[in-house]
Amino acid sequence: MRFLNPFAKYIFLFTACYLLFSGGSSFAQQEQDCPFAIPVCQDTFNQPNSYSGFGTDQEIPGNTCLGDNEKNSVWYILNVQSGGDLEFAITPVNMNDDYDFALYNITGSNCSDISNGSILPDRCNFCVDAGITGLSSAGTNDWEDCCTNSPGCVWSNLLPVNPGETFVLIISNYSDTQDGY
Repeated sequence: MRFLNPFAKYIFLFTACYLLFSGGSSFAQQEQDCPFAIPVCQDTFNQPNSYSGFGTDQEIPGNTCLGDNEKNSVWYILNVQSGGDLEFAITPVNMNDDYDFALYNITGSNCSDISNGSILPDRCNFCVDAGITGLSSAGTNDWEDCCTNSPGCVWSNLLPVNPGETFVLIISNYSDTQDGY
């Protein structure tokens, strides 16, 4: 995942690094559950291997573009430091892989509000096309479902963010491969 906005490092205050929590040596199942989301602490985050399965529960309710299906998923947490437009790209190691995502604003809420359906994602993308996906000015919709298959469906619209907001991002590997992003 790479933040495309050149000012991204000023938009987010990242409270801790992934390597600090995991030692970078294994893929613990904890981060496959929203409450244990991986804090992103740099402009570029590389995940060399894909996760398998999902955490202890399917946390995504049926009211999102992902349906109620986490597939080979992992969660990330982003804390906004200053306002701007959030823009990112999930670039698969294998460009034939299909990664999907949902981005939730959990400011003043928590992860259980996602699973009980009281929070909808601000951006969600389940485009059937493989390759790079994310938030971009090339996006034409906030949500892209599995049936869109239109030019540009891999991109969802930029998201205006404000200081103090907290977002969680779930990334699912629909292709079921071991290659990361």
